[in-house]
Amino acid sequence: MDKSFFFEIIFIFIVINLNNSFIYNTYNKITIIHKNMKKVIFDTII
Repeated sequence: MDKSFFFEIIFIFIVINLNNSFIYNTYNKITIIHKNMKKVIFDTII
């Protein structure tokens, strides 16, 4: 009983960490795309 509870907590912790890393990676991709778009728009204006 105690062991299964402990494993459940570890599993939840791992899932939360995976979600956080996924959110962080998508956020980085979006910011990179945003920067590239700004650069492209700036280049076309000039």
